[in-house]
Amino acid sequence: MAGNTEKKMLSADLPAELVSGFRTQTSQRSFRKKRALSGAVKLWLSLPVDLQVHVISGGCGENVLKGLLETYLSHGKPER
Repeated sequence: MAGNTEKKMLSADLPAELVSGFRTQTSQRSFRKKRALSGAVKLWLSLPVDLQVHVISGGCGENVLKGLLETYLSHGKPER
């Protein structure tokens, strides 16, 4: 991110297990939570709409990246 970029707060109530896992992993890997969340949002924004729908519908299962790759490879390159 650029140095003097305008910033806005983004928050959500998430399952406790998801938040605990995120906190544990970022702490163990010495990642800043803000940077990890920023990376996750950038990844989300780069996904085509059909893959976003697949993720939020639970179609990827627990391993979202694996589910996305399997969907992408089995259905060909999605349109943006």
